[in-house]
Amino acid sequence: MYNAMFKKNPLMSLWMSTANSAAGSARGQWMAEIHRQERAMMQEFTRQMIGFWTGAWVVSPVKADAAPQNHKAKRRR
Repeated sequence: MYNAMFKKNPLMSLWMSTANSAAGSARGQWMAEIHRQERAMMQEFTRQMIGFWTGAWVVSPVKADAAPQNHKAKRRR
């Protein structure tokens, strides 16, 4: 007995293959971004824990953007 409902549709097959490929690519990019964020978060966590346990909180951090101060006395004329 022939049933037309189960006949393969080449257009549908092509469309589904393309959709699956696009979804796989998007999923791969999404997972790569998640792994980058996880790695950055763990590196920051490790840096903070090492700073805490080595006593870095006692030393005041030096601001990198602070301009060096000139302590020379100005001459008056």
